[in-house]
Amino acid sequence: MIKTGTGGNEHADLVVPVNESFMVMFLSGRLEIIMVSGTATCFCQSDFEKRRQIILVVPARDASRVPDVNDLIRAFPRLSAGRRLHEVRDIPIPYQDLLRLTGVHIENIMLPDRELIVLYANREPAHSVKFTEQILVGIQLKADALDEMLWPKEPEDYYIVGHETFSKSGVHNLLLLVKGGKEVVFSPTLTIQAELGDRGFRVWDRTLQPAEIH
Repeated sequence: MIKTGTGGNEHADLVVPVNESFMVMFLSGRLEIIMVSGTATCFCQSDFEKRRQIILVVPARDASRVPDVNDLIRAFPRLSAGRRLHEVRDIPIPYQDLLRLTGVHIENIMLPDRELIVLYANREPAHSVKFTEQILVGIQLKADALDEMLWPKEPEDYYIVGHETFSKSGVHNLLLLVKGGKEVVFSPTLTIQAELGDRGFRVWDRTLQPAEIH
C-alpha cells in the first residue's frame, strides 16, 4: 500500500497528509534522534519484531539539501532501542513546527537486514501539492489476544507502519497508513475509520468495547 516516495517513481510528487494523532503517537515511542548531514533533524523508531526502522526527516528551513537514503543508513546503521521523550521541550525542534507540516513523502526501502520507512517532511503550501488518498494516523486501542488474531493479515485499506504492544494492559499503539473514508475492521466489535473533512483529518471508532482515539 505504500506507493509514495522520493525515489524517482511516478508517485514521487505526492504528499501524504499526517494527522496530529500520528505525530503524538510517533513522538511518544522510543526514539533515536540525530542531526544528519548538518541539514535535517531525524527521528528514528525501531521495531525489532518486524526488523523495521521508521525515520522522520525534518530538514532545516534553510537546508541546501535533504539527506538521502545512504545518509540515513549511515546515520542509523542498526536497530536501536532509543529512549522516550518525557516532555515536549525534549524535542529538538519546536513541536508546533511538526504540526504545521503539510504532510510527508514516503519512501520504503528493503535492506538485507531490515526495512526502512522514511517520512520526508513537506512544508509546501497545501494548495501547491498533490495529496494521496491515504492518511497517516495514530491510534491507541485495547485488544485481547483473540481480537489481535482477527486482524486482517493482508489488509487492502491500511498498512501498519508501527506497532507497540503493552501486553500487561492489553494496549496497542498503532501507526497506520489508512485510505481516507475506508473502514478498518480489526474485529467484529472494533472498526476504525479515517476521513478527510472540511476541518481536517479525523479519526474515530465504531466499537462496542472500550477504545481510545488520539
